Amino acid sequence: MFCKSILAFLSILCVANSSKILFMSLFRTHWHLFFDLGHLLEEKQHEIYFLSYQNDSAFQKQNFSVYVVRPDLNLSLDSREFNEYVYQDLNLENANTMTTLNALADWCSIFLNDSTLFNQVQTQQFDIFITDLFVNDICSIAWAKKLAIPIIGIWPLSLSLPISYHLDVPTMNAIEYSSSTFFQRVGRIVQDYSLMKKWNANYYQPVLSVINKYYKESTNINALHEELVLIMTNENPILELDKPALSNIVSLGGFHCKSPNPIPKHVDDVSKRFRSGIIFVSLDFELSKMHKEVLMKTFFTLSSYAIIWQQREKMDENIPNILTLTNINQQDILGNPRTRLFVSSCDSHETTSAIFHSVPILCITKNPQNTIGVQVVDRKIGLQIPIDHLTRNSFIQNMNKLLTDKSYYQSVRQLSLIFRDQPEIPSDRFIFWIERIIRLKSAPLQVPKIRMYSSLYHYILDVIILIVIFSMVVIGVVILISFIVAKLLRSKSKGKVE
Repeated sequence: MFCKSILAFLSILCVANSSKILFMSLFRTHWHLFFDLGHLLEEKQHEIYFLSYQNDSAFQKQNFSVYVVRPDLNLSLDSREFNEYVYQDLNLENANTMTTLNALADWCSIFLNDSTLFNQVQTQQFDIFITDLFVNDICSIAWAKKLAIPIIGIWPLSLSLPISYHLDVPTMNAIEYSSSTFFQRVGRIVQDYSLMKKWNANYYQPVLSVINKYYKESTNINALHEELVLIMTNENPILELDKPALSNIVSLGGFHCKSPNPIPKHVDDVSKRFRSGIIFVSLDFELSKMHKEVLMKTFFTLSSYAIIWQQREKMDENIPNILTLTNINQQDILGNPRTRLFVSSCDSHETTSAIFHSVPILCITKNPQNTIGVQVVDRKIGLQIPIDHLTRNSFIQNMNKLLTDKSYYQSVRQLSLIFRDQPEIPSDRFIFWIERIIRLKSAPLQVPKIRMYSSLYHYILDVIILIVIFSMVVIGVVILISFIVAKLLRSKSKGKVE
């Protein structure tokens, strides 16, 4: 009996150590997050594969095997561009919006009906499928469902619409809720409902019709989301304000943070020529010519700093203290002791890295209400400049303030100590859950039954209705008694007068 137990245990370990894992993300700007997750699993001897709409050179650099859905299909999605004209307000009058939504529905149809691809993947006998939940969620879940393997969803942002709506997570955090008036909360609910109505009509329903046609049976969004054995978010409690969430949602914020390696020699040699240190720049969106000139002229005046600028393509401008790089590890640069400031677009990934390595942040954001940018300012670990307000004066003032005011470094240093002081690091948490699901071949946590409740029970409407009815009866009885008493008093007073 003991020997059988040992053999069973060893077989479980062998399965976990030799598993095949398939990732999928349509959005190029999310690939770095999935690459980091893939490398974490590779270190544990797992085989990593990606499913994509193109065999991009980015995959080749990472040495990942790629399955391509219809290489001839021209689909190029950038999550920030998508966020700008689709995700935020779903402006249906914008041609780009409709083009992208139609492209996603068409792509889903091609993807689901690509039997050659499906057969190739099926023969590999993958142990687990990990998909990006950013917009493409229901299509990828429907496809993976036929593989009959556990499906994990990763939301690469903080929980927000539309995914939060289907996961029953409030869109307002605790502070927003408590600081808003009743009418503001009602307005937010109406706004969210209106946006979700647009989402359902213009994205989810067209894609659902494709899925229903593929399966030849009717399904719905909640049923597809219930196929997820686990949902992981890139939400960081240091940056994000708490929202109540279901028990099968795990936070991975900061999983990519790690101790730095020495920066490449040619970068180190350049940076050491400038006595004041390094300013690292990494923006996930394209700057206009005017805004790029603002940055270039400002950096030129900061001649004692080495400006290391990460971009997709190298710049032609020849400025002595600016070094543009297309491929460099952010952890190594931010963790370098000579790095003084991080100029960033302030997504959760980059901001968490800056906090981990105790580097103040200057956020250049497209949205002045950027949740993370607001938190960066509130916690005094950096400053924020909306792109529309980016001028040479504002940029120089904010840069100088962050470089000279030591309180910003002290604040980010304190947050770094708090973030590092955890019972388990997020990367270990990620590995634990993935390997546990592989070992058990099933959900690590039972899907909460609240997902199966009707709206009547979900929102406790039966209790609320009962309380309202009881209150109305009590009020009615009180009014009736008051009316009777008043009538008796009036009749007595009339009798006395007579």
